[in-house]
Amino acid sequence: MSSTLFQVGTVLSFLSNTQNSLSMKDILSQGNYGLGTFKNINGELIVWDGKAYRIDGSGRLTLAKTSKHSHFAWVCPWHTTSSIHVESADNFKAITQIIDTHRADNNHIYMFKFTCLASTLEFRSECKLKQSSLSTTQQLAKNTHKFHLTDNQCHIIGCYFPNYLKEINISGYHIHALSPDQLTGGHVFDLSIPQKFTIELCKINQFNLHFPPNSDTEIKNLDDFIDENEDIYKLE
Repeated sequence: MSSTLFQVGTVLSFLSNTQNSLSMKDILSQGNYGLGTFKNINGELIVWDGKAYRIDGSGRLTLAKTSKHSHFAWVCPWHTTSSIHVESADNFKAITQIIDTHRADNNHIYMFKFTCLASTLEFRSECKLKQSSLSTTQQLAKNTHKFHLTDNQCHIIGCYFPNYLKEINISGYHIHALSPDQLTGGHVFDLSIPQKFTIELCKINQFNLHFPPNSDTEIKNLDDFIDENEDIYKLE
């Protein structure tokens, strides 16, 4: 079965904070699992089991309205291509190393998801960006709030993007979390999982990009943001 990833915008349009975007209704019509952010980078986005959730700058998680918009998000109609049974994982790096050994190659995009009991979970979210002379990465550094939880049940959704696609999306591993009680979540920095869990992989065979600028008032020269693209990895 072929799996298609649908993406709104690119990492460069994200850094430019272009206002052109798609609604959650349109995004959810393209897939039932994914992640991203909201218009004006107003919190983190997690799509889990066909529902879109927003985590605001305080770490509070709510069900996103279908009228809410995103200018940088990616979803897929989930199809498990392989599963990995894991005894435990001490940290984020251990999880990526496990997935590395089960990926067929470095040229495909992979989505992955799992549910676990995390003994520690470190994550972040952001407040809405405002008009400023600062770059997007500089504003994110100021508007980001970090959180730490212990012994928390969580759903994890993530992706792996090959390095050659780094102008399209953030290369390497990128994961978001949400708690099943729908109280909190965000972009994950690190986590430790002492108990057994199963990672489901979805190998992406096709990619569908919704280009960000489609009106004269929104078009920006995204080439101007290539240098800033390297700075985003400092926040990851």
